[in-house]
Amino acid sequence: MALSMTNIPFITYIQSIVPANMLGRVMSLLSLMSVGFGPVSYALCSFLLAKNIATPGLLLFFGGIIFASISLGLFFFRSFRQMEQHPNWKRPMVEEQQLSATLSS
Repeated sequence: MALSMTNIPFITYIQSIVPANMLGRVMSLLSLMSVGFGPVSYALCSFLLAKNIATPGLLLFFGGIIFASISLGLFFFRSFRQMEQHPNWKRPMVEEQQLSATLSS
């Protein structure tokens, strides 16, 4: 659920506001965060379960609390709720419309 929540709005937003010469670097960092930390979390959860430090229910409970806290935190940030109003967010669509108008003329 977290990947779906972040990939659609955040990746689109970031790709539209980051300068083209920095986009590769920014996207590589985002890929590291979304894909690279998966095995780390698997290892951490496996360790906690193998050492009987936590139960599966406890891991799910705390994961749900973390997920809910992040979701509510983002909801209360006005800048997150209004990120579609960023001037650079609309720029790619305007440029695409201008290009299609030029090609159709």
